[in-house]
Amino acid sequence: MLLKSAHPSDRAAWLEAALVAGALMLPGWSVFSVTFARANPRAELRRWGWPLAASAVLAVATVGAATRYPFTAVPNPLAADVLPLTTYGNAVAIVALLTTVFVLFELESTFRGSAGMARWRIKYLLLGLVGLFGVRIFVLSDMLLLNALRTVYVPLQSTTALLCFALIGYTVVRRRLLDVDVFVSRHVVYRSVTIGAVGAYLLAMGLAVAVIQRFDVSVDFFVVSLTIFVTAMGLLAALVSETVRRRVKRVIARHFYRHKYDYRREWTRFTGRLASVLSAEAIASRLLATVEEVMDVRKAALYLAREGAGYRLSEAVGPWKPALKTIDRRSPLSDEPSADALAALRAESVTSLVPLVAKDEVLGLLAIGPPRGGVLTQEDEDLISTLAAQAATALLNARLAEQLARAREVEALHRVSSFVLHDLKNCVSMLSLVTQNAERLGADPAFQRDARRTMAETVSKMRSIIERLSHLPKDADLRLARVDLNRVVRDVVDDARLAASGGVHVATDLAPVAPIAADADEVRRVVENLLLNAVEALADAGEVRVRTTASNGSVSLEVSDNGPGVPDHLLSAGLFTPFQTTKRHGLGIGLYQVKSILNAHGADIDVVSQEGQGTTVRVQFPAPTPRANGKD
Repeated sequence: MLLKSAHPSDRAAWLEAALVAGALMLPGWSVFSVTFARANPRAELRRWGWPLAASAVLAVATVGAATRYPFTAVPNPLAADVLPLTTYGNAVAIVALLTTVFVLFELESTFRGSAGMARWRIKYLLLGLVGLFGVRIFVLSDMLLLNALRTVYVPLQSTTALLCFALIGYTVVRRRLLDVDVFVSRHVVYRSVTIGAVGAYLLAMGLAVAVIQRFDVSVDFFVVSLTIFVTAMGLLAALVSETVRRRVKRVIARHFYRHKYDYRREWTRFTGRLASVLSAEAIASRLLATVEEVMDVRKAALYLAREGAGYRLSEAVGPWKPALKTIDRRSPLSDEPSADALAALRAESVTSLVPLVAKDEVLGLLAIGPPRGGVLTQEDEDLISTLAAQAATALLNARLAEQLARAREVEALHRVSSFVLHDLKNCVSMLSLVTQNAERLGADPAFQRDARRTMAETVSKMRSIIERLSHLPKDADLRLARVDLNRVVRDVVDDARLAASGGVHVATDLAPVAPIAADADEVRRVVENLLLNAVEALADAGEVRVRTTASNGSVSLEVSDNGPGVPDHLLSAGLFTPFQTTKRHGLGIGLYQVKSILNAHGADIDVVSQEGQGTTVRVQFPAPTPRANGKD
């Protein structure tokens, strides 16, 4: 409508409407720029709350001002291709220019904060938006420079907008952008360089236009402007390439910083990457990814130390597939690689071989090729050494964690073996005592009947031990049922009486007690251990008394003897510690096994003893739960 209007006042009115419409669109673009593809858009809105609110207020104020103050002056009929602006119009153009720069700044931040697949998916959409707003900045800058709008820019903006919208539409439909989340980088220097490069390009275009006007060069302005747009898009496409980005980072690090790397940032980031991994393979992957990303190397591989000798290839990055899969050591007593291995690595353009050392042990070798467009400097080597040392510590921790897990497995196996051995010892002790008494009572038919029953039960028990391996009981391993403790005690006491010598008397005092929720086989082991300990402590003469009582729903078992008692130093050291015993041929496993079984049942055990007066062991089983009462 602006171009088609013949009357100057109509053209001024349409220009004013265009300025107001452009101002009203900017708050929406500002909100879009700070929320698009962000991982937490609400947090970004809170972060930029005041600037966004100010942009909205200015847009509304622009509409209000347009009703009272003119934005455009009456055009000069002699200059039909120029529409002048008033002071208010210039103010609106300044606000629009600053807001457009802010939008471009945030869109560039989104792109810089993206990586990998996310960057690939949003790249062309952001290129389209940058082209759209780049032309907008160019036109607004020219308007402020001349205090007027050249009408030739109107079709230029329309054409470039059409191209940009086509690129944006393709990206939205093809790449499914609504699924992309980007974490915004705060590396301000690198972001500012890109904005500075775009600004320098726009300034160069402005100077070129000024030169053309100064020397009155005859050109087709539409063609020239479209050419400038196309070249600008080409420039932006070059700026988003990884090669250009890395080169810019190297130039900035070389000329603007004392050190090439921000060691604190790189070390913190690498430490965070290693914090969540425990395996050697995962650590190798994190190390190589960091080396490739930070140092821009073309080749990198990690060889981990093998058991025995040499190093084995764990992982490589990039398209490089190392032909050398293993590295032999120079000698069995040396950690250095062999000469043949070094020659093979040099043949594959490996320039550095960094050892991963922890506690004076080489855990691996990091093979690195030259970086793109250069050689490794002293700062590069320092950073590699730092990363290698951190990775070596992580590898050592992973190895120690694995060794600890294996040690625990071996410990559990030893514990189970000890329990098996102790149960077999009890069986052997029972058979041995029966055999000794057979010399004295072998002709007694009752003794013969009880001896056969005892031997049959012992054989059955030994088979059960072999099948179950008597592993350390846990809550999930217990076969809970309603167990009559008095019945278990009677069976064990009958066997003990048969095995005890003539001078040892075993008495019982069993009160009526409720069934307990327990594993019958494990409870029998407890009673057997306690009773056999008491019988063996008496030697050839004395009394053992077994009592059961009930109180407040719980059931107690008490085994006492009038033997020599337990020495005070052994009581203070802990009777339930493995391998603590007062017996000449004892293993020191019985009470430890008893304690483990009772802990699994939630029961308590207490020992009271005085030297020369005897020992009493009290066990208290908890009241059975309704669930246990329902199992028979």
